[in-house]
Amino acid sequence: MMNADESWDYSQIPKREWKWHFEPHHWMELEVNPKGLRYIGTDWTVLSGGAYFGGFQTFDSFLKDGGIQEMPDDVFLEVKECIITHRRKGGATLELSFISEIENFRLWRIFVRLDEKPIRMEEISEYKNEQEMSLYKGSILSGDHKISFVILLKSGDDQMKLSGGFEFPIEFGNYIIKLVAFRDEIGEIRVVLEDD
Repeated sequence: MMNADESWDYSQIPKREWKWHFEPHHWMELEVNPKGLRYIGTDWTVLSGGAYFGGFQTFDSFLKDGGIQEMPDDVFLEVKECIITHRRKGGATLELSFISEIENFRLWRIFVRLDEKPIRMEEISEYKNEQEMSLYKGSILSGDHKISFVILLKSGDDQMKLSGGFEFPIEFGNYIIKLVAFRDEIGEIRVVLEDD
């Protein structure tokens, strides 16, 4: 659980945008708003060029780990100043993770959205059952939130697709929530949202 001293209210962060180029035909656009940092890239250097999802960061992740997608130093400093200037002590934090309790199946691919924004999209090369995978860790606005997911599990040549969504309220304080996949007493696969 996060320390209360690490809880910040980012609800007053103004919407701002930055853009930087990797080369003449490839650039990254960053939108900062009260929900976090969203990166959208554009690449016209390849045959199938166009816009693509470049990633999402929480404010806490950005301040701890720095920017992504080759963010220039001057952009990093401007974004950091904007965040620190407009954040306030307090608010709510969320730690969201996934755990599979389904025997003989391992996590293969995962796509998770929080409030319609992708927060995890990845192919997993190694993952053991009953090992927790962090999906989101950071500050979150108070109010109602929605998580939606598509999860692929694999066992040899067999695949299992799990999809769905949940809504949950956030007020103030620290929240630890787990997305848990398991086989129920009649053998059906279920996914539930558990909180600590």
